[in-house]
Amino acid sequence: MKDFRLLHWHSGNNDLYRVFGRAWNTYNGDLDKLPYNTGLQRAYVDWLRQGGSGGESLGVFVFDGENIYN
Repeated sequence: MKDFRLLHWHSGNNDLYRVFGRAWNTYNGDLDKLPYNTGLQRAYVDWLRQGGSGGESLGVFVFDGENIYN
């Protein structure tokens, strides 16, 4: 991540389907309804319970074939 220059960041849980297989709004914001089957799911649910939040970002990095510039 340190190689990327962050261009945009937006908080929210819109991409939770990537981890849980369904959109966040189908769980009505209830963390107890989220699947807790895989290590990634358990870690994400635990993180959300501790006050963490999801988000979306856009970042870029420039690589000239030898060096990464940020």
